[in-house]
Amino acid sequence: MLADIAGERDESDGREPAMAAEVLVEFQKTYADFLTGCPFKPGDLITPRRGTNMKGAGKPHVVLEVRDRPDPHFAEGAGSTQFGRRNDIRVASFYGDTMARHWVESVDFDAYTAA
Repeated sequence: MLADIAGERDESDGREPAMAAEVLVEFQKTYADFLTGCPFKPGDLITPRRGTNMKGAGKPHVVLEVRDRPDPHFAEGAGSTQFGRRNDIRVASFYGDTMARHWVESVDFDAYTAA
């Protein structure tokens, strides 16, 4: 996956090539959003950002709850995608005909706009 983002590895000297400027801009935006904190409130419609590990980009989710002081998630092992996440919002979404409710990190979401 990182090879797709950064380009192919230069085998001649073993160094990774410079990352694309667009990727660095996205990292900076994510960091700024992380520092700002959750911009959402209960009842807001949101959708997972493309390029995150959240499934369902473009599909609506509703914010059920916002934590004032999110605790980083360390229950999973360090190799888990959940390790160290700041799960600060609880959302509801539909997967098929089933409503799922779960805690997620707000930095992985954008406001939902109907297509």
